[in-house]
Amino acid sequence: MQGVDKIIVVGHSLGSSLATLVAFDSIESGYAKSVQLLTYASPYTGDKTFVKAFESRILDSVRVVNKHDVVPKVPPPLFGYRHIWNKLEVNSYDNAGIKKSIACYHSLLTYLHMLDEAVPLSGKCSVEL
Repeated sequence: MQGVDKIIVVGHSLGSSLATLVAFDSIESGYAKSVQLLTYASPYTGDKTFVKAFESRILDSVRVVNKHDVVPKVPPPLFGYRHIWNKLEVNSYDNAGIKKSIACYHSLLTYLHMLDEAVPLSGKCSVEL
């Protein structure tokens, strides 16, 4: 199999767990020489052994987490799950323009809006001021 020089993998929610696995597999299999990973609202993806292996091979990753989003807190670490590194925490609760709801804390548009206010919110998560 002929590899590529670099891939960029992005995912949200369950897709971010899958993106993490794809990033790792791309390096492990030799498909990519370099991988960048950006995840939003990722649940725990692996155990301590996986995280250690991931962090030794993927040096360019960012895991964006909304402080009040429940998805990044499952499944409970009690079962041995761990997060990969480079967490960037945002807090939509402090943004008066975003509804305070479980769905809105987890919405990709909320995450994107928190990083760049030029990204419009969907009607269901914006507060009419």
